[in-house]
Amino acid sequence: MFQEGMLKAGDKNAIKDFSEKYIVSEKLVADSIDHLTDIELRKGEQRMTESVQQESNRNTIRMTLTGKIFITKTNCQP
Repeated sequence: MFQEGMLKAGDKNAIKDFSEKYIVSEKLVADSIDHLTDIELRKGEQRMTESVQQESNRNTIRMTLTGKIFITKTNCQP
């Protein structure tokens, strides 16, 4: 239900309905939703990091093949 977007952190009504339907404490449901939300955020950060790394690799390959230096937003940051 979390992946379908039916359960979200802070949605007390959905948490209450879920806990009553599956006979699980509301605190456990809320903690699980928080944990799953954290995992999703980390996946997004990892994808962003991989994207930046791929762009950096492409720029390095371009510099090697052409002998020119390409200045981009990603390789100008400290």
